[in-house]
Amino acid sequence: MHKLSASVFLAFALLCGLKTVASTQRQRPVVRISLSVDAADGLNSRITSYLSRELRKIDDVTITDTNPLYRINCVALKTISRGGENLGYALSFVVTSTMPSTFTSMFVRSKLSADDLKTIQSWNNNDGVVVQHFVQICGPDDIRTVCAQLVAQIDGSLIESARKFAQDYIESSSAQGDTTSDLRAPRTVAQMPGLDFEPSASNKRSYTSAINAAEVSLNTVYNELRTKLASRQRDALKREELEWIAAKEKTAEDSEERLSMIRHRTSELQQRLNH
Repeated sequence: MHKLSASVFLAFALLCGLKTVASTQRQRPVVRISLSVDAADGLNSRITSYLSRELRKIDDVTITDTNPLYRINCVALKTISRGGENLGYALSFVVTSTMPSTFTSMFVRSKLSADDLKTIQSWNNNDGVVVQHFVQICGPDDIRTVCAQLVAQIDGSLIESARKFAQDYIESSSAQGDTTSDLRAPRTVAQMPGLDFEPSASNKRSYTSAINAAEVSLNTVYNELRTKLASRQRDALKREELEWIAAKEKTAEDSEERLSMIRHRTSELQQRLNH
C-alpha cells in the first residue's frame, strides 16, 4: 500500500473534498504510528519502551492510537530447549497500514447515508493491511537491539514512503494555492489519514536531529551485520562502507539528501541482515 503514487492519494483527497488546514508557513508532515505489544515474562513495558524510544528519535513521527497510518504489533514468546533451558525470546513484529479502510470511508462518505457509511466502516474495522513482517530470535540482552533494527527498517522503507508522499502532497497543494485569484488567501493542505501537517518553525527545516538518530540506527545495523560475516566478507563490507561514506560526505551536512542516503543505506543493510 505504501508504494502507491502521490497522485493517487491526491486524487482521493480532491474527490472527497477533505477539510483543509490553513497556514501561511511551510507545512511539516508527521506520520502517526501506534504500538501494541503482547509479551511473556512482563516484557510488555520493556519492549514498548524500547520501540517508543527509537521511534521518538525520528522527528517526523508521533506515537498515538488515534487514526494511525501504521500499527506496529509485537508478540514476544520465551524459547526453551527440550531440557528446560531458557534460550531467550522469539519476537514477531507485524506492521499494518490503515490507509485502505480510511480512504474507502472517505471516498464513499458523500455518496452514502449515515447508516450505510457506518456499515462500510464496520467492514473495515481492523488493524489494516499487513505491509511488513519481521521475526527475530534473540537473547534477553539483545531485545533493545532488535527493536532498534525494526524501527530502522521501517524508517528506511514504510515511513520514508509516507514521508515522500506527504511532501509531494504538500507541494501539490501549495502549487494549487498559488493559482488562486485572491493573493491574500493562505495556502492550504488537506488533512490526510494517518498524517498530520504541522507548521514548520521556519522555511528551512533542520535535519540535524533526524540525521543523528538515523546514524545511530545505521551503526547498529552495520555492526550487527558485520559480526555475522566471514573475514573476507567483512573486508568487502568495510570497503563498500568507506565508498558510501565518501559519497555521503559530498552532501550538505544538514540536508534532506544526506538523511535520505542514511535511511536508504540502513534499509539496504537490514535486508542483508535478514537474509
